[in-house]
Amino acid sequence: MRRILLALALTLSVVVGIPAAHAYGGPLGIDHRLAYDNAGIWKRTYQVDLAYCEALCTLVAASLEGGQTRFGRTLWQSVDAMTFSSLAAQGLKMTFGRERPSYSP
Repeated sequence: MRRILLALALTLSVVVGIPAAHAYGGPLGIDHRLAYDNAGIWKRTYQVDLAYCEALCTLVAASLEGGQTRFGRTLWQSVDAMTFSSLAAQGLKMTFGRERPSYSP
């Protein structure tokens, strides 16, 4: 009896849930397109400044905390990861990048 109720509940949730998930751009209507916004907090320069500030704050905190504590080691691992990933990304950009048509003569 329990298996029948479980199978019925599963079937009902699939039958009701699939159309509801596709209606209005996803579940609860949260997946909808927004207009392009490059003002306020969404401005690209603010996003880049935030990334630089995060890297600088991590480096300063790692320098102040040192490498002897658990938190300090975590901060230094973050600095190592940021350094390695930025160098790897730049190297891969130079390796696999192509010349843009606007730059060619």
